[in-house]
Amino acid sequence: MIEFLLFSVCSFVLYQTFYFTKEYSGNLFLMMWGYAFLFVTPAVYIFCGGEKYHVFDDESSLKFYTLGCFSSIFIILMLLFKVSLNRISISGPRIFISETILKSAFYLCIMFVATYIVFYWKQWPFFNFISEGVSERPDIVKGNFQGFFIYSLFTSIIIPSIYFYFKNKKGSFNFLFFIFVCFSMVVSGNKGVFLYFIIFNVLFEWKKIRISTYVIIFIGLMAIYALIRLPFVGEGFSFSYLVESIFERIFLTQGMAMPAVIELAKSVDITAMSSNDLKYTLFNFVYGYSPGSMPLFYTAELYVRYGWFIMSMISVIISLVFGFGAFVINKKKESSIRWVYYISLYALIMGGVGSANIFFFIVAFFWWLLLNLSDKNIRTWSVK
Repeated sequence: MIEFLLFSVCSFVLYQTFYFTKEYSGNLFLMMWGYAFLFVTPAVYIFCGGEKYHVFDDESSLKFYTLGCFSSIFIILMLLFKVSLNRISISGPRIFISETILKSAFYLCIMFVATYIVFYWKQWPFFNFISEGVSERPDIVKGNFQGFFIYSLFTSIIIPSIYFYFKNKKGSFNFLFFIFVCFSMVVSGNKGVFLYFIIFNVLFEWKKIRISTYVIIFIGLMAIYALIRLPFVGEGFSFSYLVESIFERIFLTQGMAMPAVIELAKSVDITAMSSNDLKYTLFNFVYGYSPGSMPLFYTAELYVRYGWFIMSMISVIISLVFGFGAFVINKKKESSIRWVYYISLYALIMGGVGSANIFFFIVAFFWWLLLNLSDKNIRTWSVK
């Protein structure tokens, strides 16, 4: 009871901090959103006696509340550090890459993704959902897909940022490229990055579209989700199931992974597992079958691996790094650059700090650097 009350107070303070720093609609929006569906809604559900996905005991629930308190403190630190940097001005020499070289690199990236899609055309889960039924996602079961991780880096970091770089082109180019970006994301059966690509557009790009357009987008998203879920449900599929499944997946399923992994760590030595192996094992622990994977907020994975102290030290560093990143992106408002930070924040929230995600962050950093060079800006820091 005390732990839940303390968690409630910390959550209230966190959202007040978002309000006063005005980051509820800024670059750190995802931290606010992620904390809500990974901590707040699951914590309330557990406290109210919810039983679904409840594979853990009361002790693990209490540790989950405590982890939520720590996580809120780290996010507050991220927010305040970002705000404290506002007094810093950015100046420096102008260095740039030739536009011809830059666009050549962009076109090569697009050609790689298009070629990869065509090469595995008959094996993509999206088409199997339509023609044959259930098909495993290549990010979970490798199967015949070679180099899918590289492909996923392109479709989550590089291709969307190229789209935003070219978004002011006239004619049908924007629309066709938008379809290509969306298709490259959902063809593998993974809905997460695609959903947050749409959210990014709603937050930062689509400022002057009509409400009816938003309704069409919402219906389209539900249709895609239904298409992917239908083979797994079969005759039990209905509109009420669809709505319930969407809300459950957003506000409950992902957050329940954290008390579950705390419980799992009591009986299984997870220190030798890779981050992906841990998520696969956790899925089997919660659902009772495999294959599958459950996302983990970075503080949860750090805690079960290293304990409270090391988790806190690493989380403080992460808060400073991403707080600094939010400040840089705030000064540099180009959507192509903002997307790289945004998707890195998404990877941190949903994927944690495993080796694959560290490589993800490295690729994101170098792509961010390239985009800054393309904008003829290498920035150095000076204090006013």
